[in-house]
Amino acid sequence: MMTLLLCLFIFSTLLLPQTLAQDTRIILVDNPQASFDGNWAHAQTDPSREGYGDDHMFSFSVADTPTATAIYRPEIQIAGKYDVEIFYPRRATQSSDAPWTISCKSGSMTVKVDQTVNAGQWFRIGTRLDFDAGNRGFVSIANNTSDAGKKLNGNSHVVADAVRFVLVEPEETFSGPSYALKLFFDGSAAAIVYTDPPRYALR
Repeated sequence: MMTLLLCLFIFSTLLLPQTLAQDTRIILVDNPQASFDGNWAHAQTDPSREGYGDDHMFSFSVADTPTATAIYRPEIQIAGKYDVEIFYPRRATQSSDAPWTISCKSGSMTVKVDQTVNAGQWFRIGTRLDFDAGNRGFVSIANNTSDAGKKLNGNSHVVADAVRFVLVEPEETFSGPSYALKLFFDGSAAAIVYTDPPRYALR
């Protein structure tokens, strides 16, 4: 009996999926870690604006070719499906058409975000998107919008603050040794043998 329990413990410890730590599931990229190119302005975030952290970046909108871009590039350790969420503070004359682009394993997609609403909270712009491990995937924002110059009290602007990538389904890979444990029982005896390539069996 003790041998059987020991075998089952080893099997569950080494082969069954383990619960991932919360800090592994969420990858946060704040504006200090992002890369900014072009005409951006830095601003301290007043508490009433409900931004993420102490500061954020903003850029006035243009109608055609963007003059400002920002890239939020995560270092992903676990390949899998991720939700992508953005955080931005409240500001006057924010754009209702800010273009956020997500680049992931399956390609790229642009989401137009109305930044006059949903400020001060995490807002999801992508659901269950595939990302490889590493830093090939990213999220970017540009300042070319359809409402450039159309605000009643001035030009609109886009706001870049923080982006997070939330793991919802890890890629199914075995990250342990190149061999697996095979358990079998013959009456009161139990044995553990190594197999290569991995084969999972309990009989």
